[in-house]
Amino acid sequence: LTQLELGSSSLSGSIPSEIGLLSKLEYMNIAAGWEADAITFNGTLPTEIGKLTNLLYLNLQGNAFSGTIPSDVGLLTSLTRLDLSGSVLSGTIPTEIGLLDSLVDLYLEGNLSGNLPSEIGLMTNLQDLTLVGTKLSGTIPNEILELSNLSPSISGSLLTVDLTEADFSCDETIVEMVLTTKDYRPSDTTWN
Repeated sequence: LTQLELGSSSLSGSIPSEIGLLSKLEYMNIAAGWEADAITFNGTLPTEIGKLTNLLYLNLQGNAFSGTIPSDVGLLTSLTRLDLSGSVLSGTIPTEIGLLDSLVDLYLEGNLSGNLPSEIGLMTNLQDLTLVGTKLSGTIPNEILELSNLSPSISGSLLTVDLTEADFSCDETIVEMVLTTKDYRPSDTTWN
């Protein structure tokens, strides 16, 4: 099995640890539908997901996953797209996420807290970073600001920002990082 497509299906429940046995899996989409009554997957993300080393695409968007992002996600070094948006994941973003050097698109959402790991700056292919609805705080590490594919317009800048209501997004046709929050003052580039 190289592709698992369960997006907008009527299946629900948790992802079993046996998912790690699908060693040839390259594409996994179990994104939930946008309907209000959409059936979703829940539970924690099993650490065995890190055994899917051939995975290129992982979309778990819109599901009710809880707990933390397992550090084993850093073993998915072939991954080009990771979408965990629309979940209720909590805790910090594991530093191992920086090992995903093939990643182009990263979408995280939920009750994630702590600092934005500087290891994201190791993702030299990253073009789209979206961190909507998180409780991240602190500074944006220089390593991330220096990602040339992500945001050349703010490279070399050091911004201190409360990311509680921030929206990081990058469109591959625009190639710029958009930082929005209700307290941004464009006249002096200060964030409160």
